[in-house]
Amino acid sequence: MRENRTYATEDSDLVLEFECNGELMGAVLELPADDAATCSVTVSDASDANASFVADLFWGAVDPRTADNAIQLSPDVGHLQAWELDGGGALAFDAVPALGAPEFLYVRVEQHDGDRAWSAPVWINHDRNYAID
Repeated sequence: MRENRTYATEDSDLVLEFECNGELMGAVLELPADDAATCSVTVSDASDANASFVADLFWGAVDPRTADNAIQLSPDVGHLQAWELDGGGALAFDAVPALGAPEFLYVRVEQHDGDRAWSAPVWINHDRNYAID
């Protein structure tokens, strides 16, 4: 927990691992603004070895707006990719081009029975030569 490598799940024995550029969820990556993040997810359910899953990759900007100018988020804001995974295992998402401002990536996994899990984010920092609109 001290390293922020936690995840939330609605299934008591579902295991979720998420990483980007070889760093586990909770990590802070330092990337040049023109680099891309390569992310993967591994998921399993010991009590349902044949379970099928949909893994969704989400992105967000770390935006220091005040509460008066806050963005209203809906569940699919920042949705980048979705992949299906039968029987658990690992999958790699397509590379995600870096924005150039502080950002984060995380995964939501939904099992065929409706149970869901959310990873901790991987945080991405860049050179401080950026502007927030």
